[in-house]
Order: sequence, then C-alpha cells, then structure tokens
Amino acid sequence: MKKTQKIIAFITAAVIMLGSFAFAALGAEPVKGSEVAAFASSFEGCGYQYASKGPNKFDCSGFIYYVLGNFGIKAGNSTADYNTKEKAKNYGTVIDNIEDALPGDIIVWGSHVAVYLGEGKNISALNSNTGVCIRDVADFRDKHGVKNPSHFFIRPYEYVEETEETVTEAETQPERISLKDRIKERREARREFVRNMWEPVISKF
Repeated sequence: MKKTQKIIAFITAAVIMLGSFAFAALGAEPVKGSEVAAFASSFEGCGYQYASKGPNKFDCSGFIYYVLGNFGIKAGNSTADYNTKEKAKNYGTVIDNIEDALPGDIIVWGSHVAVYLGEGKNISALNSNTGVCIRDVADFRDKHGVKNPSHFFIRPYEYVEETEETVTEAETQPERISLKDRIKERREARREFVRNMWEPVISKF
C-alpha cells in the first residue's frame, strides 16, 4: 500500500511540475523591442572576446544570443545562422529598410549582427578595440572596409507590436534602468511558485 501511495505521489509531483512550467510560460510578460533595446544599451563598454556569449565579454553573435536569451527568446549561435534572409526567417520577420525598423530589431550585415536602438543607432560587440559600443548604422564598415554594406533587420517573432508612440514613451520611463532587476524578480517569482507547489507533495515521502 505504501509503495502504491509513493507512486501516486510521484506521478502527482510530475504533473504539478509540468503544470508549473506551463504556468510560467503562459504567465510570461510580453516582450517589447524597446525593452530589449534598453537592456542591450546597458552593456555599453563591456569587452569583446571571440566566441564568448557573456556575461561580461561577447563577440557580435554572442551579444545577440545573451541579450535575447534574457527575454526567453531563442537566438542563433553564430552570424552564419542569420546571414541570409531565408535563414533569418527562422528567428523573426525580415525587414529591408531602416525606415521600417524599430528599437530591439536585429541588424544583419552578413558577417556582423547588432541591436538596433532607433534613430539610426545600433549597439554591438564590434571588435577587440572598441568592445560593446554604440555607433551609427551608416558608419559600420565590414572587414573589407566597405562602409554601410548591404544589410537587413530581423524582428523576433516573440515581440509584441509597438506603435511609434509607445516606443517613445517606453524609452522615457525611468524604470527601464532597472530592467535587469525586473527580469530577476520575474524569474524568482516563478521559482517560488514551483517550490510552493512541490513542498506539499515532497513532504509525503
């Protein structure tokens, strides 16, 4: 009888665990591109390191991977995952013109990727001399010295739609500075939910 009770308790625990993960996914806040842009901007001045994905040093694709990952968004492991529009469609909507781009969109110059900040600016892990820096999109030069080569933008599918007005409003709100803390609090709340659901079941063993 005791063995049967333990099996039932174990199955119940598994169901609760799966349900809690589903709850966490459904309860996740929508991702705004303007928030992603603000978060990316907070890393200005960090170092460059080839093949690094953070948290203090990055290469260009590693920076995108880390920034989007903090919002639960899947990103490519290298620039090769984005370097054609066909590949880019695995991650988001492809946008051809900067006039249609919004803060938080990802810029792809073939061998380099960055986060678009709006108003013609972008932030990326550029090279070992500059580290993570903010530059004008038009000033980017590829490894051959070509200024502002052909490029396009990716808007991750996970982003919610923002009008120009809401993006402007979001950028002026002071709480954007504490975005890291808000993400941490959200994760802790989910962990606490899981713990509270597990404790009554575990105590039966």
